[in-house]
Amino acid sequence: MSNVTVSPAQLQFHLGEEEPVATLNLKNNLDGEVAFKIKTTSPKRYLVRPNQDVLAKGGECTVKIILQRRERAALVKDHSNGNAQTQPDKFLVQSTGVDSSFYEGVRNSDVKAQTASMQQMWKTKDRKDIQNSKLQCSFEFPKTSPIKSATESASTFNTPGGANASGDGVDDVVDANTLIGLRQKYHELVQFTVQLTAERDHFKTLAKDAKKELKLFRENVGAARSDAVEKLGESLEGSGSEGRPPARSAGGFSLWHILLAAIMSFLFARLIAQQQQ
Repeated sequence: MSNVTVSPAQLQFHLGEEEPVATLNLKNNLDGEVAFKIKTTSPKRYLVRPNQDVLAKGGECTVKIILQRRERAALVKDHSNGNAQTQPDKFLVQSTGVDSSFYEGVRNSDVKAQTASMQQMWKTKDRKDIQNSKLQCSFEFPKTSPIKSATESASTFNTPGGANASGDGVDDVVDANTLIGLRQKYHELVQFTVQLTAERDHFKTLAKDAKKELKLFRENVGAARSDAVEKLGESLEGSGSEGRPPARSAGGFSLWHILLAAIMSFLFARLIAQQQQ
């Protein structure tokens, strides 16, 4: 005899629902208390509540297994693209008998203490005392294809009573398409944001390098200017009064030559004037 009765034997999820849920019923068949734990081959896809617990003698428990929305949308998308999942997900219900003290300790503890006690119990429990019940699950996809032609859409909405009159889950499919489209837009937005961030960092690096080059250029220009002024000062000091050539007029004559010519012209003019008298 099994420790617990598990029903149904197969879980089914209706993907036309926004958040598909399957229920699992467990009943204690032992004369004493029993503990159970539920595992799955796809733990990221499902939420199991509760995933482990204890049952009194003859006790029953209903476990809710929820297919998460993002996983449901991905399954619908893959199915519409012809990439349906080939290997079904599997569940494992493990059960073992426990004594009354352990049962009472779990029942009278908070959630954190319950989890710790259950984990420790499963670690120390002998494998031969643990029974396993395997379950498979199946997915029921919406009957209406998510992709419809314009003619089909027009004929649907022209039907008396509107699109909901047929009751074929069209609204659920539209919601699935909306979620898939939003998911794609979200990923595109994330990629665009990452690209903009990378370009911003690149331009920041370029601006920083440009500032460094401008600073270096200014320092070089200042140094060159200082060298030029220093060399000019040395040149002026080197050409002092001793070594300075006499000033020359625009015609190439020095001021001394011009002065001498003027005196000679004056004397020569006086001499001519006296001879004429």
